[in-house]
Amino acid sequence: MSDHQTPDDGRADTEALYWVARVHSGECTDEDRRALDEWLGQAEANRRAYDEVRATWDGMEPFKSAVIPEMRAARAYPRRRRLRLLPAAAAAALALATLASGFWLHVPPEAPQSYAFSSVEPRDIRLPDGSTVNLNVDSGLTVMFTEDSRTVRLERGEALFTIAEGDKRAFEVLAGNGRIRDIGTRFDVRIDEGTTSVAVLDGIVDVTVDRHGHAHRLMAGEAFDYDAAGRISPVRAVDAEARTAWTEGLLVLNGVTLEELARELARYNRIDIRVSDPAINEYRISGTFSIHGIDDMLGAIEAMLPVSVVREQSGILLLARPENRG
Repeated sequence: MSDHQTPDDGRADTEALYWVARVHSGECTDEDRRALDEWLGQAEANRRAYDEVRATWDGMEPFKSAVIPEMRAARAYPRRRRLRLLPAAAAAALALATLASGFWLHVPPEAPQSYAFSSVEPRDIRLPDGSTVNLNVDSGLTVMFTEDSRTVRLERGEALFTIAEGDKRAFEVLAGNGRIRDIGTRFDVRIDEGTTSVAVLDGIVDVTVDRHGHAHRLMAGEAFDYDAAGRISPVRAVDAEARTAWTEGLLVLNGVTLEELARELARYNRIDIRVSDPAINEYRISGTFSIHGIDDMLGAIEAMLPVSVVREQSGILLLARPENRG
């Protein structure tokens, strides 16, 4: 085996990941490039795997700020060791790249694995244990896996977790000041203006909020909220289809206020939209809409409620009383 090859584990995708990291590491030499050309010419599978990983790298702009520092850290390893095996820092960077494209590179279990994700559009993430995360728009999370634990911290936004069976390690989600422990399940977690909402779609979760220190069990079809002060809402029934409609590109509204609607529209469409008159916030709206169908949604609001939509020169959208129409 050449000094320029990764361990011969029979996986072209693993070797391709190594080469993409090497090319973008800032230390790729002419000798490295000749070795890469040689490897690409050895098998069509090599070239196909390399092209796929390179395309993934080119399309992962939101993740590069997290990946590039890991690549730089990998350069601290001795050159010969760096070429002969995948060190933990480089493995973390490459695993992040593969997660972005929907497949997983196995990292040796003795190396703790930590990845940061952010999302400007809803996206699906596959975790190393086979679990999946649907990450909503304007959301972010950090994944921390070790030999003994599986932990995900939801930094902001919303995520739908589907936990793989057969792994003896506990799976926990940290959100706000709470800890959500999975007991074989599918559940949704959302952080919104300091309040965390947990909804169980299948199975069971135990939720511990710092102030109380004991676990609150939620069963399938149940949800509750907690805030930064440790206050916990009563358990309520949850409509699973409505709660997860965003994974299908839909927004299901069930008697929400106009201010709540404005926040949802702003979240999915990246616009500044406000309720200009507090008096109209008493109106409520229900229905199912495309998360990007803002014009249809605003048209429905005007048709159903005594509310007018005003577009100002600044581009800000306002929900106003008809008599305030400019």
